[in-house]
Amino acid sequence: MAKIPLSIIGLGRIGAGNENLSNYKPMSHLAAAMKHGGFDLINLVDESLTRCSQVKDRYHLSQTKITTDIDKITHTKGSVIVIATPPDTHKAIVDKIIKYRPSLVLIEKPLGRDLISASQIVDKLAEAK
Repeated sequence: MAKIPLSIIGLGRIGAGNENLSNYKPMSHLAAAMKHGGFDLINLVDESLTRCSQVKDRYHLSQTKITTDIDKITHTKGSVIVIATPPDTHKAIVDKIIKYRPSLVLIEKPLGRDLISASQIVDKLAEAK
C-alpha cells in the first residue's frame, strides 16, 4: 500500500515535541505519523531554524524537506497537511497551502482567533473542494 504524503507546519509541542510525556504513546503529530508508518513525511515547516535542526536531528530525518519557508514546500497529490501553529497564523497558512489542493487539512484548535477568522478558513477550504 502506498504511503500518504504528509506535511506538518509548526514543529512546536504538538507538531513535533512532547517526546518525554509518555513512554509508549506518541504525543505529537510527527511522532504519531512515524509510529503509524503509513505516511511519507515530505515537508516539515517551522519559522525557527533552531527548531527545524533539532527536529531533524532528534528524528533522523535526512530524506524529509525541513524548511523555515512555507513557500518552499513541495506538493504531492493526495497529501495531508497538518497546521500546528498558533491560531492567529491559521488563516494566512491556509491561504498559502490551498493552491496545493491537499486531500485533507488538519488544523489544531482553536481554528481561528475568533469566529470571523474561523469562518473564513472554513469557507476557503470549502471553495477548494
